[in-house]
Amino acid sequence: MDIVTRWNSTLDMLERMCILQEPLEAALGLLHNPVANLSESDWQALPDVIKILRPFKQLTEEMSSENKVTVSMVLAATESVISMFENLNLNINTEIGKNLSNKIITEFKYRFKNCYRNPILSKAALLDPRFKKLAFRLADESNYECAKTLLKTELEKYFNVDKQQTVQSNKVTPAIFTDTNEDSIWKDFDARVTSNSVSNSTVSSIVTMRQYFEERILSRNECPLKWWQARALLYPELSILAEKYLSIMATSGPSERTFSKSGQIQSEKRCSIQPKRMEKVLFLNMNKRLLR
Repeated sequence: MDIVTRWNSTLDMLERMCILQEPLEAALGLLHNPVANLSESDWQALPDVIKILRPFKQLTEEMSSENKVTVSMVLAATESVISMFENLNLNINTEIGKNLSNKIITEFKYRFKNCYRNPILSKAALLDPRFKKLAFRLADESNYECAKTLLKTELEKYFNVDKQQTVQSNKVTPAIFTDTNEDSIWKDFDARVTSNSVSNSTVSSIVTMRQYFEERILSRNECPLKWWQARALLYPELSILAEKYLSIMATSGPSERTFSKSGQIQSEKRCSIQPKRMEKVLFLNMNKRLLR
């Protein structure tokens, strides 16, 4: 049955109607108070409508997953949907199907036209070894370069933090040959070393990113988090950024499922449950899959 708040149920309903077309028409003919049946053109349009909605059902299920990295898939999935619809229009025969397809793809492009400018989506796509530059296939080169610049700038901050921590540790335990005298002949030399370390952070970020982008593209079905876990020692600063961005959920689906679960737990027969108890029960219920 069709549910307004869950649009995928419309696709399920239409698929079921196509399967049961003959029994439905026979049953409608036997009713004492007959209801309006679909016209012949409507029945012919249903297969085209189903073709149009199926990619979005797959996309919705993948983006609403809790067991996969999803935020980095947004750019690549958007491009895939646009490419699919350009080929799909050749296989649509009815006027209703063509109008629906044109309307949906127009709205889709409008809603996602600025997705490449979103720093979270662009950085996550670059940090996912399954996509990298492939997530910017249909975008302008400037969008890709801008995303790389943003990522490099943030990566430099982590290199600077490491340098500052190293300097502070050296201050705590001075090296044997360090001269702290202000009148020392090494004063200018030490200042140059300090300024050179700042520029080195920029060079280090460029080298790290170049080395990362030269790595082979990971298969789409493999887990990028495991890939980064295995290379945490090779790219320590970059792996911190990967953990930061790839842990973001692309949709509100997981949180909405949590709200639905809480409605099932706190029912009319269990309405006096205390908030803290409710929080604990809900936490255990949503995380039981992680227990061995």
